[in-house]
Amino acid sequence: MSTTDPVSRLERALAATAGHFVVTAEIGPPKGINIDPVIAEARHSLSQGVTAVNVTDIQTAVMRAGSLVGCKLLIDVGIEPVLQMVTRDRNRLALQSDLLSAYILGVRNVLALTGDHVAMGDHPEAKIVYDLDSVGLLAAMTNLEAGHDLGRDLKGKPNELDGAPAFFKGCCVTPCAQEVEPQVIKLAKKVAAGAQFVQTQAVYDPAAFESFMKLVEKYGIKVPILVGIVLLKNAGMAKYMNKSVPGVSVPEPIIQRLSDAAKADRQKVAVDIAAELVAAMKPMCQGAHLMTLGWDHCVPQIVAQAGITVAPPAAAAATTKPAERAAIQLSDFAKDSGMGARLIDGEPLAQEMQQKIAVEAAELTAKGRKPRLVAVQVGENPASKIYTNMQAKNCESVGIEYQLLNLPAEMMQEELLARLAELGADHAVTGIILQMPLPPQINARTVQAAIDWRKDVEGLHPANLGRLLLSNEIVAPCTAKAAVELLKRTCPDLAGKETVVVGHSEIVGKPVAALLLQSLNASPTVTVCHVATKDLAAHTRRAEVLIVATGVSQARWLGYQRRRKAGEAVSRPDLSPIIKADMLREGAIVIDVAINRIPRGLDGAGEPLKNAKGKPDLVTVGDVDFQGALSKVAAITPVPGGVGPVTVAMLLANTLACAKALA
Repeated sequence: MSTTDPVSRLERALAATAGHFVVTAEIGPPKGINIDPVIAEARHSLSQGVTAVNVTDIQTAVMRAGSLVGCKLLIDVGIEPVLQMVTRDRNRLALQSDLLSAYILGVRNVLALTGDHVAMGDHPEAKIVYDLDSVGLLAAMTNLEAGHDLGRDLKGKPNELDGAPAFFKGCCVTPCAQEVEPQVIKLAKKVAAGAQFVQTQAVYDPAAFESFMKLVEKYGIKVPILVGIVLLKNAGMAKYMNKSVPGVSVPEPIIQRLSDAAKADRQKVAVDIAAELVAAMKPMCQGAHLMTLGWDHCVPQIVAQAGITVAPPAAAAATTKPAERAAIQLSDFAKDSGMGARLIDGEPLAQEMQQKIAVEAAELTAKGRKPRLVAVQVGENPASKIYTNMQAKNCESVGIEYQLLNLPAEMMQEELLARLAELGADHAVTGIILQMPLPPQINARTVQAAIDWRKDVEGLHPANLGRLLLSNEIVAPCTAKAAVELLKRTCPDLAGKETVVVGHSEIVGKPVAALLLQSLNASPTVTVCHVATKDLAAHTRRAEVLIVATGVSQARWLGYQRRRKAGEAVSRPDLSPIIKADMLREGAIVIDVAINRIPRGLDGAGEPLKNAKGKPDLVTVGDVDFQGALSKVAAITPVPGGVGPVTVAMLLANTLACAKALA
């Protein structure tokens, strides 16, 4: 392999066009064997705007699982790792052996470190090795790339390798040390030994970092530098770092902000501080290394708040034959993720819609016709309570009056039908929504059909579904409208595009197909599949546009729980996405509608793994292998954050539409 060609996505990203910014993150293997939650959290939270993820190597000298296994598991879920390797615990034999093993397992990025002293950890009696320092480790990697190790044969010649690896080699530096110039001099030695990129220790003083970067320039060091930021969870942590971590200095104003923050606001304040620091220092360097210490879910927020335009990964798709790619022209609506595919973020569209709805609702109110939505709930349900609270808040934000009608769980169907008839006759009520689930004595379809179709804000009344088929709808099912609107914003020209819808429910699949087929000349070519479709992959692989809404992972998990509760012998469910990466067409647009709330993993007894609070550790995922899709498709909706926010806005839009039609 030519070492002049980029060997990793990180190397390609750092070599990308000027003006882009690279973000890396970090995870730590567990003290034990339960690594599934760590990998699952990385897969869930470190996918938006993160080019690669470091895996720490016995961090702070606390014994735990090794970095190499973490790297391999990240590779397995489609995340590019950076192997951290410390010289403290292994001699040159073990270090070189581990490097070869890492390469064989697919690791290409390696960060050479000396490692924290064992006195800091939980085995202070451990013997220190330090056969090589970080400079020596970098030299060892360079030797391996040249095809030989550090040893010599009987003739004094280097030992030859049977095949040589190629790494993207990194090192660390402390920009805010009391004596900065010695740090820069040592950095120059590391670069001379082969370092190709730098991740710094934590920096909280942009002025000090600017001085460091000027000194780097003075010494002629020309490798990309990623400024390190450790997320400060509270004031105590900041004070501890000032006291105990050499070369790290958290300014007093930052400590004061953390001290003043209420407990409930600490995470937001921590994210704000990190984003402000990154924004201040990004003009000075090529990237940021975010160390969140378990708060991985904060990384996308930091990236967004810092206004980062992340560097695109390698153009792997450029090697694909044009005939194999979907010929899709994207608008600017979908944003660069830094991971290949663009992200179709629903939040901006939802906010745009809500602003417009608020204006129109105010105009309607001024004319004496205030929109009023009545939510009908039969019986108590904790999940419904959360949903109705959200409905009330959302309606209030746009000037729609909201009323929750609580009815007893023992109410019979005839009584409910009578109440719905009363609401239909009430001229002050412009919208009705029926909360699910309903008690077993009530048939949902029967009562849904009894709602005055002109006030059916969900668009599920037979009359509204019929009008949708005739392209004469006033309202349509909210989630279906949200999915189609996001698609049209992403790709305005859908004419003739091969479009596959997976899922055929009345709420999403069927109305999505109807909405897409409303134009004679501008409609795509639509195929509707479902979970029982034979050779589903044959359909999805030809799809230029793929819309998926099955919720099959959620259904399997709920079915598994029910059968276990009933005492049945049941095998572990397959909770993997129904749409795997190899089922996707290169360059496709993917709208992932599903919201599956499932465990990160199951323990030996078949129960969900527990989080730090001892509760089931659940994640929210879609129907598509998101990580695998990022390097293959042109654009994709994240879950959560894609279709969901727009669905909420569509309910408000439908409520307004009903009120306007009745005015």
